[in-house]
Amino acid sequence: MQNTSKRDKEAKVLLRTGFLPDKDSVIIEADFSGAEVNVSASTHGDKNFIRYLLDPSTDMHFDGIKDIFKLPSTMTLNDPNYTHEQHAALKKLRSVMKGKWTFAQFYGNWYKACADDIWNEMHKEDYFLPNGKNILQHMEEVGIGTQEAFVEHCKEAERILWYERFPEYTQWKQDIYNFYLKHGYIENFFGFRFQGYMDRKTATN
Repeated sequence: MQNTSKRDKEAKVLLRTGFLPDKDSVIIEADFSGAEVNVSASTHGDKNFIRYLLDPSTDMHFDGIKDIFKLPSTMTLNDPNYTHEQHAALKKLRSVMKGKWTFAQFYGNWYKACADDIWNEMHKEDYFLPNGKNILQHMEEVGIGTQEAFVEHCKEAERILWYERFPEYTQWKQDIYNFYLKHGYIENFFGFRFQGYMDRKTATN
């Protein structure tokens, strides 16, 4: 099984308590942490991307958060001066943004859909910064307090992601799609050929 919820407390209780081991048995959970990004890095070879995977002081998800919400570039997730509550608040924000921005972009979503999804999430639940400000209050103060302004800002964040942060990944996506258009297939490391109609997003995925 995959993606049985654990971050949403209510969903965790509803879903996970339904799985019970047989008598004298246990259920083991295996987390293939970073599986998607490691396979991705092995494929496109983007040096900046690989640095994020090898350098524990970096965090591509948190850097994306700083782009999206116009947070200080010096802000870190694990500031030793943070209280437990401050760290938990940032971790909560990182958790939701990991799926709604980083992985959404990696799998081919575009800035408008991501922005709308993030906007709705920020209005559905309270998210706070270490200074105690609600994220909506902060967004208002930095000029992205309307949905239109936020969407336009996410367009710039998308440009930063693909053309400044991961330019080699971007070039690989173009190259692999051009290969598909010329040859009609894409071949993976195991020699398996993907054929048939594919748009740009399907081909790169």
